[in-house]
Amino acid sequence: MEKRDTGKRKFVVYVAGPYRDKRGEYFVRQNVMAADAAAQWLWHIGAVALCPHKNTQSFGGMMEDKVFLEGDLELLRRCDAVLAIEGWNASEGASMEVAYATANGIPVFLHGILRDHARLYKLIAQREKETEMLERIG
Repeated sequence: MEKRDTGKRKFVVYVAGPYRDKRGEYFVRQNVMAADAAAQWLWHIGAVALCPHKNTQSFGGMMEDKVFLEGDLELLRRCDAVLAIEGWNASEGASMEVAYATANGIPVFLHGILRDHARLYKLIAQREKETEMLERIG
C-alpha cells in the first residue's frame, strides 16, 4: 500500500450556507448556485473548496436531513477554514456548521466582507509557502 503524503497540503475551505428552503425547490437551487459561486471563487484564489451543497444536490427525500448534516460536520472537521455565505445565519444547518467550526478552532470567514477576504488570502498564501518550502527540503 502506498504511503499517504502528509507534507503537501492545500488549504481546504468548507462553504457554509443555506441549502433547504420551505418555499420550494426553486429556492433550493438558488441556494446551491450561490454556494457554487463561492466555491468557484475559492478555487480561483488558490484554495480547495468543499461545497456540501454540490455533494448532496438533488438527494432531497432520500434520507432524513439529519444524516446529511452529520456527514457535513464530518467533512467540516477535516477542513482548514469555513467560508460562510449570505444567509448562513438564517439557516439552521449553516448556523450549526459555523458554531461547530468556532467551537473547534476552525477559522470562519464571511463571504463578501473584504477584511475577511484579505485574511483568507493570507492564510492560503501562507499554506502555499509552507508547501513550497517542504518541496525544497525533500
